[in-house]
Amino acid sequence: MRAVKRKPQKKAGVKKNTPARSKSIRFVLRSSFLKVFLSTVLLTSFAAFTYFKAGPFAIEKTQEAFVKTTSFLGFKASDIIIEGREFTSKELLDETLITVYGKSIFSQRLKDIRLSLETIPWIDKVEVQRFLPGRLRISIHERVPIAVWQHEKKFYLVDQEGVVIQFTNFIPNPALPLVVGEDAPQAISKLVQLFRPFPDILKEIEYLRFISKRRWNIILKNKVVVLLPQEDLSKAIVLLSAVLKDGQANRDDLDQIDLRIKDKVGLKFKSLQKIQNHKKEKEA
Repeated sequence: MRAVKRKPQKKAGVKKNTPARSKSIRFVLRSSFLKVFLSTVLLTSFAAFTYFKAGPFAIEKTQEAFVKTTSFLGFKASDIIIEGREFTSKELLDETLITVYGKSIFSQRLKDIRLSLETIPWIDKVEVQRFLPGRLRISIHERVPIAVWQHEKKFYLVDQEGVVIQFTNFIPNPALPLVVGEDAPQAISKLVQLFRPFPDILKEIEYLRFISKRRWNIILKNKVVVLLPQEDLSKAIVLLSAVLKDGQANRDDLDQIDLRIKDKVGLKFKSLQKIQNHKKEKEA
């Protein structure tokens, strides 16, 4: 008898999901999500077209319906990521974003969110990105203070654009120059830039006073007053640096350093002032 060859039987078992199958499942889920969203857009667009003849009121109602529908389908701003915050108050940010969080992610334009955040004093610029279904990414660029402005017994930080940051509880930072005088915030940026190559001057300054909205006086820590000119500030600062290095500014009887005349340094001494005052008293 001839032997009959039997085919080997396949082992019974559960088939494992292949990577291709898992990819197809993810694709179906994404497609379903996209279909729901596109259906919502088409329905609201159709409603707007149908009632367009009824005027702006119908369009407004259609927009409201779209916001409610997208919110119902899960398109809510439930995840708000804020980047770049260092000095801006978290409580102030929460107050500004209270009309956004938890609402439909389409309830407000990104431009409106950006403009509302840029009203906060510490914030200079804002970038807002929307990620469906419910994430907003907010990138904050805060103002960089370059000076402290003392005005009416209060202290305010000033940025390089001359913008005053309304921070009433601020304690003056010794690393930033203190300025006083009307319109000083708008004029200090240029002077700070000119001082950067001269740290020897900055470390000797107690504060700066803006005179008559046109020029600066520097009050040094030893109480010597430096009178800067209205023009050619860069040349005057070079001369001042030379005077400080020469040691003349450390004299106890020095009262003023006058740099208002181009390329000249005028020194006024307290002893001479006392002699002049004494002569005036005798003449009287």
